[in-house]
Amino acid sequence: MYIILAFLFAFVLGYGLGRRRGKSQGIMLGLSYAPFEIRMESLKNNKCSICGDTINCDNSVSVIE
Repeated sequence: MYIILAFLFAFVLGYGLGRRRGKSQGIMLGLSYAPFEIRMESLKNNKCSICGDTINCDNSVSVIE
């Protein structure tokens, strides 16, 4: 009986910790992916997501200056 309870406790504990860790990793991945997704949508729609002008607006960041 105690073996079953210990197994169940270990399973629930592992599930809870794994879910919490996976959730935090998912949030970090989403935060790092969001700028690329916004940029891709801006390029696809040919509109700046900041000001709504065409893609050659003044708010775009240029790597080469």
